[in-house]
This record gives sequence, structure tokens and C-alpha cells, in this order.
Amino acid sequence: MKTEKFKEWILLYSLGELDAERTEVLLEAIKGSEELQKELRETQELFSALDKGLPEPSEKSLSEARARLFGEVETLQTQDVKIFKLPDFRKLAIQLSKAAAILFVGFIAGYYSIKTNSGIPISLVSNKDVTGLITENIRMGNVQVEKQEDGTLLVNYEEIVTRTLKGTADDEYIQKILVHSLLNEENPGTRLQTIRAVGNKSEFKGDGEVKQALLKLVLYDDNLGVKLQSIKLLNNYVFDEEIKKTYLTVLTSDTSSAMRIEAINALSASLEKGARIDSDIQSTLQSSVSKESNPYVRVKATNLIKEYEL
Repeated sequence: MKTEKFKEWILLYSLGELDAERTEVLLEAIKGSEELQKELRETQELFSALDKGLPEPSEKSLSEARARLFGEVETLQTQDVKIFKLPDFRKLAIQLSKAAAILFVGFIAGYYSIKTNSGIPISLVSNKDVTGLITENIRMGNVQVEKQEDGTLLVNYEEIVTRTLKGTADDEYIQKILVHSLLNEENPGTRLQTIRAVGNKSEFKGDGEVKQALLKLVLYDDNLGVKLQSIKLLNNYVFDEEIKKTYLTVLTSDTSSAMRIEAINALSASLEKGARIDSDIQSTLQSSVSKESNPYVRVKATNLIKEYEL
């Protein structure tokens, strides 16, 4: 079996998503491969670090971060936000310690009117417009003063805002921040943390921006862990046409068997709750019976056809 497949299994194993049979095969392969041993170690170190969180910054590290930020601001302001330009997940464990200072910069910098994939800007509104505001710290940077011919002064400066908010996933302003994190954060570990934080809620209302972000992550994110956690979180939403199409698209098009397993399980759970079976669901299940390479998905589709007499 190819090493890349084992590396995918290592990610699933670390997430607790690998079945017992494949776990036995994987652990046997790891015993004879230094590369796979390193892969497992780095993946587990990453998840351990994410669970523990980052340490509190020292004043020295904050000062260094500020200096680095001011040197990068002008360059960043001339660039468009890149969506889904993602680093290799397997390299994150190595980069984690170096990333701490950059993450602190992000907390200091706040959000500079960044537009998310949904087209809604996260702008620096006054604190009276921000619900759940606990603290707000505003500092000035890059001050430029120019004397005018009439004797007045023209002052140009940047405001650097650090905010701490508290609220629920239904709060409008917090939703904008969550959507930005889900769609624009390059670090998949950050996106996973956001998904898990949102996932602490057992039930979701309506057709919010977070749900739309999750639908996009399931279909287009290139990190398997993010995709798996996103499709699981969709189970907390009321089954509708968009979620149905997403599940069926994963079943027919996703190359990851783990994703197809999650999709067939999610579809089955929705049907048990009373979701209506239409021609799209029926044809997809029949296609899975005849074309699906994964035995679990194939058997599950067969059982659903029998159970609902399709």
C-alpha cells in the first residue's frame, strides 16, 4: 500500500475516525517505517498542542510581534485575501512553535475590513455596534503628518484594534468572525478549532452564514480533517435541499472514502429523522450500490434501499 494512503489513515486515526481493521493494518505498517512513525508523532503533537492552546505571550514577544506587524502592513494592504491557499497539514506540527508569534500579531492587528467568501466585510465598527464586547484596546500606528498651505495639519494614521467578544454562534457580529476564520484562515488547525468551538452547540437555527461556510468547507477545503469535522457539524442543522445536495455530491464525487462514509451516515441519520426521500437520493443510493468501491458505503446504501423499499 502507498505511503500517502497510510498518511491519510494516520490523520483519521488521530481524529478517532479509523475503523479497527484499518487501525491494525496501519499500526503494523508504522512499526516498519520511520517515515510513518515520524508522521504519527508530528500529527499527535499537533493535536496535543491544539488541545492545550498557546501559552500567554511575554511582553518581549509582543513587542517583537508589533515591530514585525508594522513592517508587513503596507505589503498586506496591497494584496487580495487568498481563500483556500492552504499549507500542507502534515507540516503544521513542525511550524507550530514558529507560528505563535504570528498568531499574536493577528490578535493585535484585529480585522482590517477583510471580506469573507460570503462577500460580507468584517469592518472595524464602533464598539456600540459590536454585541458581546468585553474589552477593546485601540492603538495608533504609521502616523503621517503633513502641513497644509493654509497652516492646518493633515494627519493620516492607522488604528490597531484588539477586541474580546463573548456571545453565541447566532450573534451577527460573531458569525462574521467565525465565517472569516472558517474560510480565510490558512492554518487548518485554526479552522478545526473554530469548527469544534461552534460544535459545542447541539442545535442551530435557520440558514446562517456559518452553515454556508460549512457547506463550502465540505466540498472545497483541501484538508481532510477540516472536511470531516465540517460534515459532522452539518448534522446539527435541519436537513434541507442544500445539505442534501452536499451529502449526495460527497457520495458521488469525493475521492476520500472517509468522507463518503460520513456522508452516507449523515444521510441515513436524516432519513431516520423523517427526511423525505426524493428521486435524487434514490438514484444516488442505487449508484452507490453498483459503483461504490468502499464496502461499508456499498452495504449501507443497499440496506437503506431495502429499509425504505426504494
